[in-house]
Amino acid sequence: MTEPQEKPKKPIFKKVWFWIIVIVAVIIVSVAATRDDSSADATTPTTTATTDGATTPTEAATTDGATTVPAETQPATQTKETTSQKQAVRKAASYLKTSAFSRQGLIDQLVFEGFSNEDAIYGVDAQNADWSAQAAKKAESYLEITAFSRQGLIDQLIFEDFTQEQAEYGVAQAGL
Repeated sequence: MTEPQEKPKKPIFKKVWFWIIVIVAVIIVSVAATRDDSSADATTPTTTATTDGATTPTEAATTDGATTVPAETQPATQTKETTSQKQAVRKAASYLKTSAFSRQGLIDQLVFEGFSNEDAIYGVDAQNADWSAQAAKKAESYLEITAFSRQGLIDQLIFEDFTQEQAEYGVAQAGL
């Protein structure tokens, strides 16, 4: 009698459980990367001592080079930052750490997240971001994904709510 032949083993990447583990791992890593690290909140205002012993607020630099203006130097009509405004500031900073946005694109994203339009504007403007630099980062990220003509990339950045000038600057910085 002949012995039954043993089935050849499937490679690990062809097994369903392998892909489930990979997908779960990717989700965990992406969630961990986008989480706000409140202990490293770069928007906390600092103070500087003056010659008369008083302290004055100074700007705090964020990891992407943008600076935030402390609440004490906000317009006089805004005496105290609301909790919702603080959250909008934190969320906007979090988005700018991970991706490039136009000013309006970031406002729209915060509104999509459930912030009021006023709080979204407050949170975005508190970043004091260089929107031209953001356009350059966005242009570079597009070029990493696919090929664009100069005008096609300018049009794409304008579609993303960058101004004409910001889009042209961004594309030039990306080498087109």
